[in-house]
Amino acid sequence: SFFLFFPMPYFNPFSDHGWFTVLIEARDSVVPGHLNLTAHEIAEGMHHAHTPAMLLSILIAFSGIGLAVLMYLQKRISADDIAAKLALPYKFSLNKFFVDETYQRYLIDPSLALARMVAFFDWEIYDKYIVNGFGKVTEWFSRVVGIRWDYDILDQKIVDGVGRTTGFFSARLRLIQTGKVQNYLVWVLTGVIMIYVFQAI
Repeated sequence: SFFLFFPMPYFNPFSDHGWFTVLIEARDSVVPGHLNLTAHEIAEGMHHAHTPAMLLSILIAFSGIGLAVLMYLQKRISADDIAAKLALPYKFSLNKFFVDETYQRYLIDPSLALARMVAFFDWEIYDKYIVNGFGKVTEWFSRVVGIRWDYDILDQKIVDGVGRTTGFFSARLRLIQTGKVQNYLVWVLTGVIMIYVFQAI
């Protein structure tokens, strides 16, 4: 189904002309010397290589079918005798040439080990100490700036302090403004006397 998708919208599944070949435009070879082939020559070589590969595949398939008929239907060839004579290839083929074991040992297991190491670093070191560390530092800094500096100093001391100072002095100065002319004359006289004293000094 994957390869059927490539020649769309053509209906021939063996066609090499489709949206993918149009998208991936062939280029001339950049190999110097006699191997410097053009894109057309490369495409023609691919076409000619298909026929031998197809014939060889068909020949191998029919040979396998014929051998199976001789061994298991007509019993002319003993499979046990062949397995005994070709013990090593038989064991290899019986175990699928150990492809799965080799794949598991040299590709999957190292990939999983690397994934576990990366996951350990990502979770135990990066997340816990770097990401969470930045969060804790930011939280601590916000408490220092937000509570201690902004609230305790800026709001309580400076802003509210100015308001309290203004209220304190206004409450004291308000006592001077009694609305009585006699009091105002006393303050004026006091001021004149103080000016005279400072000038005399």
